[in-house]
Amino acid sequence: MLEKLRKSKKKVFTVLASTVLGFSLVAGVTVFAESNKNADATFSVTFNGIAVNDSNAHKENDTYYLSVPFFADFYNASINWDQAKKILTLNGKKVTDKYGSIHIYKGVLTAPAKALQETLGIDEVVHSAMGVDTPSTNKKNKNETLNITILPNGVEQLTPMVPGMGEHWFNLNAAPDGGMPPNGPIFGTINGKLVFIEAMIEQSAFVDGKSWLIQGMQGLPAPPIDHTDIQFERHGHAGMEMPHFDIHMYFISHDDHNLAGPPAIMGEPMIHGGMVNIAYFIGGVIAGTNEGEGHGVITVDGVKQDDLLTDQIGSWSKELKPGNHTIILELVDIAGKPYPGAVQEMTVTVPDTSHH
Repeated sequence: MLEKLRKSKKKVFTVLASTVLGFSLVAGVTVFAESNKNADATFSVTFNGIAVNDSNAHKENDTYYLSVPFFADFYNASINWDQAKKILTLNGKKVTDKYGSIHIYKGVLTAPAKALQETLGIDEVVHSAMGVDTPSTNKKNKNETLNITILPNGVEQLTPMVPGMGEHWFNLNAAPDGGMPPNGPIFGTINGKLVFIEAMIEQSAFVDGKSWLIQGMQGLPAPPIDHTDIQFERHGHAGMEMPHFDIHMYFISHDDHNLAGPPAIMGEPMIHGGMVNIAYFIGGVIAGTNEGEGHGVITVDGVKQDDLLTDQIGSWSKELKPGNHTIILELVDIAGKPYPGAVQEMTVTVPDTSHH
C-alpha cells in the first residue's frame, strides 16, 4: 500500500510544519505505515534547553530520529518534501541522508536528529550543538535525553567544556579587531543543551556609568532564567584580560551546572610584569573543603603551595622570578586524594623587565 502511494505521488509539496503537526499528514499526503519493530522510543528530547514531547522520536540502530514536522514547527522552519525523489529540505536547505534514511514512522515523516540539527545549525560556521545525557553523565536522568541547540547565525564554539559552566559560543564577527566585546552575548551549552547566556562588563564601564543593549537569543527559543551568577574577575582572564564582571544568566540550577561532567579543574594563566595570575574553574563537584566537596592544590616548580583553591570560579596570584615555570593544578577531595584525570599542567614564562 505504502509503495503504491509513494510511486503515485510525483508532486513536490511545500508546507509549514504547523499545518501537519499532530496529524498523520506528511507534506499534504496521508501516509499509512507499520511502525518499525526495531525502534526504541525510550529517550527524552530537549530543544534549546526546553523539554519537548515528540511522540514520534525513536532510536534505530543507535541513530536518533525525530519528527520532521515537530522539529520544524519548533524552529519555525518550512518543509519541502519530494516524496518521489525522497528529498527533504528545511528552509530551502537539503537534509542529508548520510546519518540514516528519511522515512515514515507511525505515519509521520522522521529524519535523523543529527541531519536536522546540521540543516538548521550550519551556515558559514557551525552554530548548533547536539549531545546525549545518560544516567551515567547526569544522575537526574533515568533514561537518555537527546539535546539539540540551534544558536543565532554567525555564532561558533570558542571553548571546550569549562568546568562548572559549559562550552562557550560567540559571534567573532561582532567583535572589534577579533577581540571580545564587553557586552556579549556569549552562549553556553552542556552536552548539546542550552544552559546560559552571558555578558562581560569591564569594571571601568560601571565606574564610568556606561550603558549597553545586550542582544539575547535573537528570535530563537530559550528556557526561563533560573538564576544569575555575577563573578568579579579582578585580574581578568583569557579573552578579556582587564578587571571585569562575568554575568551568567543560567537556565539550569546552580548545582546542575557546577556538577555537570566529571570532576575537573581548568586554569588560564596571565602574566602582568612578574605577577602570574591564574583564573581557575572547578566543575563536576561542589568546590570546598567539606565532606563530598573538592578543592584545588597548586604546585609551582615542584613546590606545593600553601594556598587552596576553594572557589568554583576563582583566581590565584604569585610573583615569580623571570624565566620558565611549571605550574600544576590538581583537584583533590577532603582527604587529599586526587580525582582521576582532574589535573592540568602548564608552563608560563615570566619576562625579564629589569632592562626596561
